[in-house]
Amino acid sequence: MTRLNISLSGAAALLLVTLVTTPSPASEASDETGAPGFHMIHATRGNAAIGVFTPDGPQLGTMQKGAKRVAFITHDPSTGTYFGQQVSTLGVIEDGKLTPVETPESIDMSHPGGLAFDAERASVLLASRSGAGTVLFTFTPATNTWNEIGNLGRDDLQGLACDGAQGTIYVLERPRTKRACTNLRVFNHTGAQVAAVDLSTPIPFLSDLRPKLQLAHAQGQLFALVTHERTHPRVTDAIYAIDPATGEVSRTAFNANRDVTSKTWPGWKGGPTPSSPMSAGTVGRGFYSNYVTPAKLVRRQRSEMHVIAVESGETNYFEYLKKIKSLKAGSKNGSGVEIAIELDIDAEINHPVVEVFVDETDKPVTLALASATNVVWSIEPAPGAKIAKIYKFGAPHFDNSQVVGVDPSLVIDGGTVDAACAWELGQSSSATGFDEMIATIREKTGLREHTFRGLGTASSFRVPERSSDAGGTETALVE
Repeated sequence: MTRLNISLSGAAALLLVTLVTTPSPASEASDETGAPGFHMIHATRGNAAIGVFTPDGPQLGTMQKGAKRVAFITHDPSTGTYFGQQVSTLGVIEDGKLTPVETPESIDMSHPGGLAFDAERASVLLASRSGAGTVLFTFTPATNTWNEIGNLGRDDLQGLACDGAQGTIYVLERPRTKRACTNLRVFNHTGAQVAAVDLSTPIPFLSDLRPKLQLAHAQGQLFALVTHERTHPRVTDAIYAIDPATGEVSRTAFNANRDVTSKTWPGWKGGPTPSSPMSAGTVGRGFYSNYVTPAKLVRRQRSEMHVIAVESGETNYFEYLKKIKSLKAGSKNGSGVEIAIELDIDAEINHPVVEVFVDETDKPVTLALASATNVVWSIEPAPGAKIAKIYKFGAPHFDNSQVVGVDPSLVIDGGTVDAACAWELGQSSSATGFDEMIATIREKTGLREHTFRGLGTASSFRVPERSSDAGGTETALVE
């Protein structure tokens, strides 16, 4: 690459001069598969790392030390230079520090909105949001000059990407009334809008998290990187591929550790993952979605958490009690407490039933149970089973689910979530989807899930997940 030597004149000035040529880091195709490569912030401990991502996640061998409080970065492929955007500042990132470029007072960057590099015009594109809209600027490093392209006219735009060869600028739109990006807006290099494309699936996005939503263009596609963790934002949670022509959205990775990835690049255009066979003890109807988190990521937890999410249950509670009364009257649960079966219960909890059978495990089990409608979760511990806590989550306006069969002191109301019964895009009726739901569950419980299982209309689950009699793996996602 052509290295830029830096000479300061004043507290916030920068003179950029091209001097030395050295090998350039990976920029576009960055691995043996020919996968698209793009440069983004990888949130890690300390200063955020910066480097190359592919649709599967960060390429850790390319990561280098970033700078503090940088909202967005971009990369000049011809020189290998990283530029970063802080509040009111654009600068060059080198050796973990950001050195500001000289900026006229007329350039207002107080609300960073995105950063991209136009390789065709050798300039940095910078977006800044305000109450009057989103203003787009360019900075040309070779001449150290600034130019205001114009106001894009909206203040709800997120991220910034550029296809310099086509003279096209892309931003995502997140309406103020929604918790997801719903549209792609396309501008030419003069700032005039040329297209507005509806996304096939909204991309969940919580605007108060860091790092912000990042957007990049590579090999004719857009890639959005979103952080969903509320309490642990050091993890890159999801990467989405977007076809800029059609708005088709595919989630290509879920979290930076690659423990949950959808498909392997190249050639994958997205779409639902085929339903895997149901595990033994799982009974119900609809699309079955599941995964097991690699043991190395959860082995240090004191409790193993199992997440179960459903749209609804199958059996009416009264009918369920009638069916089991003769079998269970006088029996005892895993804590040695006699199970009381009463038929004259309040009609208010006459909801469909989902049974959860809990087997004996080495560690205590924490259950996170989410439903899109009101259900009765009937917990049935086996002898020796240890249940630490049970968190129940309901959808907005459907938060009256009940948990029976265990000591009520074990049950914690986790609040409302948009319960998603599938991690695969397009397979759940939840408005914002799985990503936000699982982030909320992790925040409330303080745990990472050992397993996730989702089903539209469910009758029963067994915890932990077991292989079916047919044999073979029953997990849709593995490391």
